[in-house]
Amino acid sequence: MGNLGLLLAEAFLAIRTRFVCAYCVIVALVIAIGAVYRLGWSEQFYLAVPMIFVVRGLSIWSRDKREGRMRIAAIIVGLPGVIVVGVADWVSPSDSFGVFGRTVCAYALMAVVVTSTWLYVPVSAAIRTLSNKNENRQWQRIAVRTFGIVVYSFVIYAYLLSFLQTHVPKRTGDRTPAHLRLSFEDVSWQSRDGVKIAGWYVPNDNSDRAVILCHGVFADKSDMLDFALALHDGGYSVLALDFRSHGASGGFTVSYGLKEKWDIIGGVDFLRREYPARSKRVFGVG
Repeated sequence: MGNLGLLLAEAFLAIRTRFVCAYCVIVALVIAIGAVYRLGWSEQFYLAVPMIFVVRGLSIWSRDKREGRMRIAAIIVGLPGVIVVGVADWVSPSDSFGVFGRTVCAYALMAVVVTSTWLYVPVSAAIRTLSNKNENRQWQRIAVRTFGIVVYSFVIYAYLLSFLQTHVPKRTGDRTPAHLRLSFEDVSWQSRDGVKIAGWYVPNDNSDRAVILCHGVFADKSDMLDFALALHDGGYSVLALDFRSHGASGGFTVSYGLKEKWDIIGGVDFLRREYPARSKRVFGVG
């Protein structure tokens, strides 16, 4: 019996070792891809989530086939769903979401679902352990389970959603003002709080008015090119920027306007400093 137990322990450790090695390979692969394509750590997180989830599902399948099948099924359903959205984006791009914006949203949604299932595992284990103690009465078990669900829903899960919504993957469109036959300059400046902001400046030598173009979340300055063309033809110089944590700009946290205002104010400072004759009046469009 002792030898049998030892063999079983060695087999279990071998299985765990294989999965740990798989995790290490995934992490190394994501870091390598991040280094090649200059991805931020939040983007590397989004890239790693589905791969780690697949390995996690396989590891549970070796012990609990039902739960393992559920996790694998989530990936089987989730990834094709993201691919379908990506194909739809490619065939019929959305003016509201920008280039592959819907695909990014779908992928982020899958990451939220996947990560929330990870977080629920230790919470549910703690709830079961505390509520199943022999000395606990029925009302105590109900109270423990209710408290655990409330903590998970309004603290852990709420923090997860806020974290993923404020750490979005960057993307950069493949179009520039040159695609619309507009002359432009690649420019950059420091926002008022020190973040490097990237942009395009499209001059209009016959105007003293300038417009700063502001894109939305999950987008970049290339999504505003149609506005740039219309405004340039309407007699404005145009400064299209990438907000912090978007496109070619620095930063990794989205504050939904709280700090992005410093990017715009920095853009106004840049225009007034570098192109004063064309920036006597500065407007914003977004």
